[in-house]
Amino acid sequence: MITKLNYLFLLAIFAFSCQPKATVPPEWEQAFAEKDLNGTFILYDMNDGEMLVYNPERADSAFSPASTFKICNSLIGLQTGTMNSVDDTIRWNGHEYPWNGWNQDHCLRTAMPVSCVWFYQEMARRIGREDMQHYLNLIPYGNANIGEKVDLFWLNGAIQISAMQQIRFLERLVKNDLPFDEKVQADVKEIIITDKNESYTMHAKTGWAMRVEKSVGWYVGYVEKGEDVYIFALNYDMTNPKEQSKYRKELTYEMLRIAGVI
Repeated sequence: MITKLNYLFLLAIFAFSCQPKATVPPEWEQAFAEKDLNGTFILYDMNDGEMLVYNPERADSAFSPASTFKICNSLIGLQTGTMNSVDDTIRWNGHEYPWNGWNQDHCLRTAMPVSCVWFYQEMARRIGREDMQHYLNLIPYGNANIGEKVDLFWLNGAIQISAMQQIRFLERLVKNDLPFDEKVQADVKEIIITDKNESYTMHAKTGWAMRVEKSVGWYVGYVEKGEDVYIFALNYDMTNPKEQSKYRKELTYEMLRIAGVI
């Protein structure tokens, strides 16, 4: 089991080996300012180890991962055999949800793009507390706290993760270095592809940590560009989620274009 001391030691090693080595483009700050957002953005070039961090103080602040946890949840679901494959189906419970894309049977391949909450909650219940906690400790993922409800902890704020920890988690996924079978990691990397063209392939997941006074928007993932891989993590406060949630993807693409990644 990963002890707290070992966990802090691993974080220290990562922080030492991935210190920012270049000046953040001034256009990044301008992009956040134009949208009046308080947030952070990290871009890690796996090829040369260069890391750019906008607002480094916030980069180490932890928040609920919300739906970005679906990446981890998918890995655990497949590794434990709860789901036999990314095409293994869970029947829709018949409840009418406000998002039409949720109102049908789903598998991991279809549930991920529409961020189907009921599917991932049902999968978490089938995984169970013991196996869920085991893998969160083993990774470790954020503070690894699942609280009292195995089907709510990534939504109710029990588990917390920082943007920097998201980068580390995704780096290990890219390298097939997480404590899961290589095929499991490959399958999950495939179902989080959101954009693919002749120039690059984007693997990513949005998140929306809802709070009464202030929500947090997430967009995390990585870009494959030939042999090069760039990992990114964005989060920001949403005081008006209806208007500001669109910036999760919009701002990320802007930051990547400024950095010359896409």
